[in-house]
Formats: sequence, C-alpha cells, structure tokens
Amino acid sequence: MLDLAQELLDKADPMTFAPFVLKERLNGSYGPKDVLFIQVIGDETLGNTSNEHLARALGLDLVAPVKRKVPGMRIVSVPVYANGPGGATAGMLQFDEVTVDGKRVRATHNNILSGKEPIEAVCRFFRSIVETGKGLVPETPQ
Repeated sequence: MLDLAQELLDKADPMTFAPFVLKERLNGSYGPKDVLFIQVIGDETLGNTSNEHLARALGLDLVAPVKRKVPGMRIVSVPVYANGPGGATAGMLQFDEVTVDGKRVRATHNNILSGKEPIEAVCRFFRSIVETGKGLVPETPQ
C-alpha cells in the first residue's frame, strides 16, 4: 500500500519536474525559463533543506551574499544574468533579515514579501524580463 501511495505522490513531487524547468524542457519549443528563487534562512514553514534540494535540482546558482552555504550549488556574484543553461538567468537569493515598515527584522515565511529588499529584487527581475526579455538578479542590500 505504501508503494502505491509513493508512486502516486512522486508524479506530483516538484523534484520530479525540476530538471525540466531549465535543462531538459518537456516541450523544447518553449526554450529556457528565467528563475528567481527566494529562500528565508530559518524558515519554519518551508524547511531550508527542502528548498535547497529543489534549488539544486533546478540547477540554480546561489547568489552572493551567502547566508547559508549549500553543498553542490555554485556561488555567483551579482548582477546575475544569463548564467544558466540556454542563456536562462537562474539564481537563489537568501534572506535572513528584511526591512519592513522602515525597521530591520528577522526574515520569516510570513514577512518575506513585505520586506523592502525581496520586493525590490523581484520587481527588478521581472522589470528586466519586460524590458530586455531576460531576467536579471540585481544587487540586493542586505
């Protein structure tokens, strides 16, 4: 019974599809996709180990400044642009603190998208896609 449950769950597991995002597209006509992955150090909702396994499976680079080293991930400096397979931009930013309402606070799962720094990084990433067709991971004050 457990084998059957595992078989069903594996088909929905993000790790199963991770290699197809940047490298081996399921339908090659779409080309490489830019990926910006944000990790909250000490996240109590989504464990760092799980995020790191997914980031590695996706083939992302770890963008400096590094808050927590991740074995098997190459560390790159900003700005990050077209660093992945097929010219995709592929990076993981880590946050342990963010600025919310003008105050520096510990980054959490619940406040990461209220933080000034992650919002700026995500906005600049998408603005770059709109303006140039390619994502850019910018320098992020931390």
